[in-house]
Amino acid sequence: MSKELTATIEVEEVEDEIVVSEDEVHVVFTSDHSRATNRDLPNQHPIKAIDGLEEKLGTIEADIKLAKENKITNLKTINGQSLVGEGNIILGAGGSVVVSSYPAKFKGKRLSILGDSISTFGTPNQANATGTWNYPGNRCRYPQDNLFTNVDYMYWKILLDKTGMEFGINESWAGSRVANTQASDSGDLGPNRCIASKTRIQHLGNNGTPDVIIVYGGTNDIAGSTLGTFNPEAPIKFATLTTTPPSNPATLTDAQIDDLDVSTFANAYVAMLVRLQRYYPEAIIVCLTPNYCKSYYGTNYVKMKNYVNCMIEICDFFGVEYIDLRKVGIGLMDMAGDTYTEALPDGIHPGIKGHKLIAEYVFNVLDSHFFIPENTAVNIPESGGGEDEVPDGSQTTITRTTTNSHAQSIPANATATTNLAEVLELEADYHSSTGWVGNADTASSITFPVVEGDKIKANSFGPSSENGHTQSGIRVTFFKGDTVVISKSPSEILSEYTTYGYITVPSGADAVNVPFWTGSTATNECYILTMTDLSAGGTTSGGTTTEPEPETPSGGTTTEDGVTWYTSEIEDNGGASSIKGGNIANASGYGWAQVEAFQALIRNKNINAVKFVSTESSGVVTIGKTPSEKATTGTLLATKSWNSSNKDSNGLVTVILDETIKITGTEFIVFSYGQYGTSFRYKSSSTAVHGFYGRVPQVPTGGSGTAWSDASSYTLGVDYGYKE
Repeated sequence: MSKELTATIEVEEVEDEIVVSEDEVHVVFTSDHSRATNRDLPNQHPIKAIDGLEEKLGTIEADIKLAKENKITNLKTINGQSLVGEGNIILGAGGSVVVSSYPAKFKGKRLSILGDSISTFGTPNQANATGTWNYPGNRCRYPQDNLFTNVDYMYWKILLDKTGMEFGINESWAGSRVANTQASDSGDLGPNRCIASKTRIQHLGNNGTPDVIIVYGGTNDIAGSTLGTFNPEAPIKFATLTTTPPSNPATLTDAQIDDLDVSTFANAYVAMLVRLQRYYPEAIIVCLTPNYCKSYYGTNYVKMKNYVNCMIEICDFFGVEYIDLRKVGIGLMDMAGDTYTEALPDGIHPGIKGHKLIAEYVFNVLDSHFFIPENTAVNIPESGGGEDEVPDGSQTTITRTTTNSHAQSIPANATATTNLAEVLELEADYHSSTGWVGNADTASSITFPVVEGDKIKANSFGPSSENGHTQSGIRVTFFKGDTVVISKSPSEILSEYTTYGYITVPSGADAVNVPFWTGSTATNECYILTMTDLSAGGTTSGGTTTEPEPETPSGGTTTEDGVTWYTSEIEDNGGASSIKGGNIANASGYGWAQVEAFQALIRNKNINAVKFVSTESSGVVTIGKTPSEKATTGTLLATKSWNSSNKDSNGLVTVILDETIKITGTEFIVFSYGQYGTSFRYKSSSTAVHGFYGRVPQVPTGGSGTAWSDASSYTLGVDYGYKE
């Protein structure tokens, strides 16, 4: 039984704080621990309700919403934390404020969906390339009265709302199967209507290239398709071509991509993933298995198990994320007899609860793929105020440490040129898609500590002509301790390696297992390209490596006219007058980016100021970013017109952007992004040559030259900073 007591609460009025008078508040305690949310102490009675407070909080919530709608940007707490900026404010331990900014974390990411009826929604209320929440012409199941009629309950809409991702294309079709055996399209079936079809897959990019693709199909296949078999030794099957399919999907020609067999579920699932990875090589693909279903396959759970296991095996082979929906909380109890629950209202399609459960699991997967440095604690001074600490550009220490049981220590004197395959002991086991196994091909592996963003290069990552084996690429697994963060398939590694010349350590990983196709120390090579010289005091022991960051290539942090400049390339090279007498920038270039050492100085910092030297009297500054060094795609971040009022007599142009930008992880800022013929000056100098890249992120249409052309003997002469 609950016992209600009234407690007197003294409230002191403080300007700008919420004031609740004592006559409006009483506290209800309960001894009913079945609903307790805080059981840290024995016999602790949690606060069940505070009358009057909920209304007050609702008012605040409404005020914040109104502020956002009216683009008010200066609404802050008494500690100066913005309430309407990106992210949520969470009270952390020790009186800190933690900014957890999911919208910032997922900002600019585009989500597309490929699936069957469970992912459809037919209400035309979205202004995008298709004009609807679902691809036009596709049959839809939702909205439906006995399921739900509000799009906000769809698992992918929940993800969009939670993350702030942009909506791409929902290419879902009720009744569609992954496989197809029909010669022509009819109803929900056919070569262009199956989920594995090239046509439907290419539709996913009609509203911009997706960064995330969710695939939810297979239910209709369990009911009506032939399972088939999956052979990892020969994963590719052709429909009509008589040539032997290559073992490496990355080498398939366009004609072979078109001729992939989709007659069985196994072959079709392979074809679907191969086509998705071909057309969207940088997208994160998340496959959802079928959920329990009453009508389609009834109690034949062995059949369901066989199909799901086949999906999981194929996903593992291709290095694709998957979620087994049998384990998310939509269970057999949700369809007992003819009485279905909120999770599965009609025994087939998830309802409100079901979609919520799915969304939670998908979010957890996506959350591990994107990094946000904003998840840091901001200490609040005892006085309750104070300004943000200005970054000083000083050196920090990178520590590589892991508890992985296979990891070996990196020698203290190791550098980016140290071949780890020589200095570390090769072990007989490597981590496969199913776990640690012995080598059948006399191959060996090494495991060592890493940090997020490390760039790893090994000869085993390359094509068969380079790696000493008949198969191109090799499986590489990243760990957090002994827990697998992600295991990338040979085709994924090959694609990333051939694109960038290295593979990048993902978020959440602190160790990597790098296998080799041979056990020869004379031929195996492995390097951490981001490792600097440790001779100045770096230490290592027990799987831990500590190293100083690269030296600052430009003079550090300075403050001028209210702008905190994180770099000083212009000053390092004799000032604007010196750079003015330098070289005219390449007019055919697509954009320009400083090298990694420079990018490290401006990552994770708020940037809204840029300065450079120009021969023009006016122009437009365009700033973009690429996801990593030598990436072939990029994103425009900001544009700002300037004129003679922004320029001094020496040609120095200073521009304050209208928005604040930031790069994180492995990203690169690109100056003059997407802009041709911008006449600014760069310099060949013996004073402080920092190097830069031209034609970034790609050679423009009709242009010439090499993308990411290396101007190693020059300095770009562009600096970035921040002005309050």
